[in-house]
Amino acid sequence: MSEAGAICVDEAAEPQPESSSATTTRLATATFLPVLFMTTILIACSGPQTRSFDMIGEDFRFSPDTLRVNDGDTVQINFSNPDVVPHLIDLPAFNQHIALAPGGEFTLEFVADKTGSFPFVCSVPGHEEAGMVGSLIVETNP
Repeated sequence: MSEAGAICVDEAAEPQPESSSATTTRLATATFLPVLFMTTILIACSGPQTRSFDMIGEDFRFSPDTLRVNDGDTVQINFSNPDVVPHLIDLPAFNQHIALAPGGEFTLEFVADKTGSFPFVCSVPGHEEAGMVGSLIVETNP
């Protein structure tokens, strides 16, 4: 076995006619290695990830108003407020409380370390009652 796990043939050995079983082994290896490689990539990519959402708070609503992530993911919410009034995001389950002035932008970042459905609201008086609410849904990591 050489560096990087490559299989090498001894160059000093005399070439031999290839048998049917050697051809079969070579074809099986050629088919198996790409499948093994892709499986490794899929397994490596199935763990916690960073999930980024662009959210707008305007007209007494969040858009989008439902965010879905997996347990252990890092959540980034890029929040912008194009309205002429301030808005807040209160997500108490993850200790996130951000006030945003009119025309402002802010990025929340935290780890979703528990599963369930967690409400977030705009806690400016009257905004929650007007419908400025949403949900963060954290599912079990597959």
